[in-house]
Amino acid sequence: MHPVTRWLGALCLAAVFPWSDIPLAAERAPYTPAEGIAAAPLEPVPEKGVLTLGAGRSLILRSQFDIHRTAVIDSAVCQIMQTTPREIALVGRAAGQTQVTFWFREPEMAPVTYLIQVQAR
Repeated sequence: MHPVTRWLGALCLAAVFPWSDIPLAAERAPYTPAEGIAAAPLEPVPEKGVLTLGAGRSLILRSQFDIHRTAVIDSAVCQIMQTTPREIALVGRAAGQTQVTFWFREPEMAPVTYLIQVQAR
């Protein structure tokens, strides 16, 4: 798509759908790094704990908040199935370890990461 066409399309959308309720970058609260971390654009998310399950077995996790996104590092070890906005099933596929991370719809909720240990049958 030609850049001018893209710009004109965006301009037309802005006229039809004004997003006045979305704060501009200048209106957002400034980033403050966590204690002990120098001012940096990224902040590490520490593991919250270890969850253990067997290969071929599942573990249901329920949240008090809607889960927006999930990620698993090694899908050969563990699979994530979201059954409802607040319920996740972890399925052990093969013996090993991996990490899973959950992000929530509520902006005040930080992402949560767990180490998953899957034991052989």
